[in-house]
Amino acid sequence: MITSRIDELAYEKLTVDIPFLKSLVFAGSPNAARSILSTIAAGWATILGVAFSVTLITLQLATTKYTSHIVSRFEDDKINQLMLGWFVSVVLYSLLVLKTVRTGEETGIAFTPIVGVNVAVFIAIVALFVFVLFLHNISMYLRPNSLVSRLTAQILCSIKSYENRKPFENVLFERRPFGGDVKLFEIRSRTQGILRHIDWNVLSNSMRDLPQLSNKINLQMEWLKSLGDRIEKGSILAIVYGDKKKITTIPAEEVSPSSYKDKKKKEVRAKVSNLLSNFYNIDSIDRIDMNRFHQNMLSALDISQDRDFATDPFYGVEILRSLAIKSVNQYDIDVVNSCITGLFRVLNDVFASEEKLGIPFTFELHTNDGNKKQVNKGGKETFGDITIIINPKERKITEMIASELSVIYEMAQSRHQTNIIRHFADEYTSLSRSLLDKNKVDEFKRLTEWYSNCILESSSEKNFQDQIVPLFSAFKEELNKNYPFATDIFTIYMRNSFAENKE
Repeated sequence: MITSRIDELAYEKLTVDIPFLKSLVFAGSPNAARSILSTIAAGWATILGVAFSVTLITLQLATTKYTSHIVSRFEDDKINQLMLGWFVSVVLYSLLVLKTVRTGEETGIAFTPIVGVNVAVFIAIVALFVFVLFLHNISMYLRPNSLVSRLTAQILCSIKSYENRKPFENVLFERRPFGGDVKLFEIRSRTQGILRHIDWNVLSNSMRDLPQLSNKINLQMEWLKSLGDRIEKGSILAIVYGDKKKITTIPAEEVSPSSYKDKKKKEVRAKVSNLLSNFYNIDSIDRIDMNRFHQNMLSALDISQDRDFATDPFYGVEILRSLAIKSVNQYDIDVVNSCITGLFRVLNDVFASEEKLGIPFTFELHTNDGNKKQVNKGGKETFGDITIIINPKERKITEMIASELSVIYEMAQSRHQTNIIRHFADEYTSLSRSLLDKNKVDEFKRLTEWYSNCILESSSEKNFQDQIVPLFSAFKEELNKNYPFATDIFTIYMRNSFAENKE
């Protein structure tokens, strides 16, 4: 529309006076314009068909060799979306500009869209380079190391979205931290599918509309569903509790619009309020306001038919585990080792920062007369005097990764794949050095305890004694030299894992 408008306004004024550009810029007849635009549209329509064919073949090979979950990863790839969109836009733009060309045979007035034709030529040339980049990008899905690296990066990116959580001071979630356990209401799903994402900020901010907040009570939200869970329509997602001592009923005249003068309307509204009061523990409430409040809370939830890499780190970990298991069965050692490295990389990143998945956290809501300061993302001070404690139903990411790694190790050990077992040992020692350099002794202790339980069954095998025991002996000497405070921990947990070298 823009280029066509420019051509219409400046059709007779468009000239190119720069000598070396005259051979590059189109300024020909309507017939020449039609020929160029038809060639671009037809040629790129053919290339677009080739691009989709290559895409389908690549996906078929990738899903056969690796896992079917790669399809969703391919669809969510922004580069693929941009490139396929660019190819479609070249064809579509050329057809639309072609429609504006007039030869003058019928009306006697010829029109050549000079700007439109030159833009079409330009985006077609750019599309050639984009097509090369597209082929390179989809070939990455047939390279196991690149594929696993991308999956790992996506897991790390999804975990970072949880770093802004403010952990609850008490480690164990209690239903009566404020001396009350009154159930205010339940959050129920209005659709069915898989819980993909929960926007905690939107969810907590929507609590401002809750009528009880006028009494400055603190709230607890206990979740019964986790990311990746199957949700049925009408099922309970979460329950909100409040402090019994501070909950009081709200008079009807405070929430009823003064415009209700019709007596019948008041009677009908009173019956609806009584029905809602049994569910929400409120004597009287505006039906419209409560529906809007519940709708605002549900808007923070993403319930779809499939899980999402970008918001669900557990999904990425499960895919790496399934990919490793499939590769173990196919004796594809490189892919298995890449998956193990990726899982240890995620474990290292979580250990390096405080793990906040699977533990209760708090939000503070701002009110006009509050007196508790907090700093928001923009650096501005606000006031909040309402605390919301959220107890999410989540697995701790460290425990989940350890469990998935144990499955991979048991599978490799049952098939006597020594290379994989050796790679486990290398990753363990590498992660241990990283933790000890950061003085994270407790994390090193947990890691060593888990790994000693993994290798307990395979420690009596000859291959283990020949290859892994010398590695551990060298690592123990390194601990004595550089990390003497961790030597006892390593010795205590590893001493039962050696058939011949019990120290």
